[in-house]
Amino acid sequence: MTLQRPSPKNTEALYEEFQVNRQSIDEAVEKLRQWLRSQPHLPEMNDGRRLERVLTTCKFSIVRAQQCLDQYFSLRNLLPEILRDRDPLGESLQAAIDVLTFVPLPRLTPDGYRVSVFKMAPVPANTVEPLQLCKAALMISEIRLAEDTSLGDILLLDMEGLSIAHLVRFTVPIMRKLELCATSAFNVRVSAMHFVNAPNFVDKLLAVVRTVLKPKVAARIHVHGREAGLSSLHERIPIAVLPTEYGGESGPLQDLKAAWKVKLESYRDWFVEQEEVRSNESLRPGATINSSDLLGFEGSFRQLSVD
Repeated sequence: MTLQRPSPKNTEALYEEFQVNRQSIDEAVEKLRQWLRSQPHLPEMNDGRRLERVLTTCKFSIVRAQQCLDQYFSLRNLLPEILRDRDPLGESLQAAIDVLTFVPLPRLTPDGYRVSVFKMAPVPANTVEPLQLCKAALMISEIRLAEDTSLGDILLLDMEGLSIAHLVRFTVPIMRKLELCATSAFNVRVSAMHFVNAPNFVDKLLAVVRTVLKPKVAARIHVHGREAGLSSLHERIPIAVLPTEYGGESGPLQDLKAAWKVKLESYRDWFVEQEEVRSNESLRPGATINSSDLLGFEGSFRQLSVD
């Protein structure tokens, strides 16, 4: 599985928007590397590709990238249930991988965005293990830090076979943990969410959710009902990007999932090595972070000393 990179035109537009160039990015990556070495509570990260990916998702702000890196390592302590014990060959994760289809697609949109497909196998709701599914999805995010370059994310959520019984398994605390990891540790920037094969209850549920969202956020949610077919989806996402099942040209979804499974398992040694790579809160300057601070910990991260 090879992930397409943004075109020179998209890269140039990105650099122009944030007033950066290759030299300034390399210098910023080195500053992040040196900053990590200066923080007594954080491990080193010498992988320049990962550091550049963090910098890009943080819109080339060194301060924001430092905060993101601190959270990336600290959340491994706070949320071990989804950020540790990540052997992709382990029995529980293998079961989760069989149930979950979470596939970042190989081709980018013309604007340089990565589309990822989320789908669950039609299994009984009481057999679903939400934390393991979250763990598997975030492990793919780890790989994207190493291999992917894109300007943002688009989520395609296939609701076929899902019922309310499946959805209620994903409780508010679990979704809060997933959100913290996605937005704080991996700084995922979702520009749109597309729901396909959505039962009627999903449309009604999202109609209620939209009323409490900011208009800008609500406008990013799109529901493509069964009656409309795939035509409305194709108006938003080019068919060249989509898998065959959605009228696209990127190949069967199961083949793409199989390729990602092989890639995930190829990172086994890295995930095992990372088991003890996390923040040491006893060495953190200022107040330490613990699990009781989970819902309000972000303010403490902002107290980091920044060069």
